[in-house]
Amino acid sequence: MNEDRKKQVLNILNAFKGYQIFEIEKINFLKNPNEYFHFIKSNLLYSEDSCLMTLCFGDSGPCLELLKILCDRKKLNKKTIVILDKNRANRSKKFFEIVNDLDINDIFEFFDTDGSIFLPSKINELVSVLHSKIYIFDDLILFSGANLNETYFTNRVDRYIYCKDNFFGNYLRLKYFRKIDTFNKFLTEKKVEGFNNNDTKTFIIEYEEKDELDILKIIFEEEFENIYLSTAYMNFTKSHFDIFENKNMKIITSSQKTNTFNDNSMVEKFINDGYTNTLLETIQRLRKAQFYEYKKEGYSFHCKGVWCFTNNMAISIIGSSNFNFRSINRDVETNFLIITIDENAFIGLQNEINTIIKECNEIFLEDVEKRETSALSRITNNGAKRFL
Repeated sequence: MNEDRKKQVLNILNAFKGYQIFEIEKINFLKNPNEYFHFIKSNLLYSEDSCLMTLCFGDSGPCLELLKILCDRKKLNKKTIVILDKNRANRSKKFFEIVNDLDINDIFEFFDTDGSIFLPSKINELVSVLHSKIYIFDDLILFSGANLNETYFTNRVDRYIYCKDNFFGNYLRLKYFRKIDTFNKFLTEKKVEGFNNNDTKTFIIEYEEKDELDILKIIFEEEFENIYLSTAYMNFTKSHFDIFENKNMKIITSSQKTNTFNDNSMVEKFINDGYTNTLLETIQRLRKAQFYEYKKEGYSFHCKGVWCFTNNMAISIIGSSNFNFRSINRDVETNFLIITIDENAFIGLQNEINTIIKECNEIFLEDVEKRETSALSRITNNGAKRFL
């Protein structure tokens, strides 16, 4: 490995002392919701040990197909755990009926974010949800912000990166799925403590919502030629603004038509107006940034992440966080920081963000100022932002 590039990576890794750093041989990319569905399907069919954590699981179409595969896995005595958010799961009686009919209740666990038993599930969701997405199939790990319901397999655009690594897989099983049977494997495998292999070109750090601001601060203190940030739901906190201010960067978000809050109901119109208000505030605050809205017809937008490029090195964050108020104050999040000087990974990350930008329109302050929002959404904006 080139000594200058090695030094560059070492400097970055030293900034993340205290975090578990995993050395990864290579990362791979999926391109679209259809590939994502077939990836999940094929790995549920053929893996021996599958662990899935996500906000929600659908109950029809491709999701019904996956539920039937889970039933087959149980008959074959394959190890399977699926963890879902309890309140979101309670939205669908049909889901529980199917799970009962297939006799796969014992495969599912439901994460309770300690909402009030006296409040409806939808209200408890406003307070907090399990927002993490973790998908492990034997030694294969998929990083994504996508859930396991129908739209994510058809027309809800997200990101999908995967790698193979036994140690990393067992670490995540132990941490998130309490897989005690992997404990001995985990102890006997070599623990990575930073930069041990001269041939390693890609490193991954897993972190939770409590570490988000610290991770972002470290990244944005570095100098990069190009910085991109994408959020499906824009609502930066003061702490986010402090980090992003005075940075030349490109920020991507959903448009009013691609954020899913567009069925013209009074509630969804109020939410849509709320995101318009926060977008206006963000453009006014981050004067050096360029802003883009995803516009692809027939699709909704759920891509979240950070991409930073310089001197043949790339850094990217992928996972569940939208980098907003909820992400650091309300929801349970899991994210993955990728640091790479691998040429194929570098090109893959560039292609990923270029594909997203290609489907966007650049927007300016005057564009958003022309948009009409309700007086109620403007009056209640400061309070509403605590739930967006």
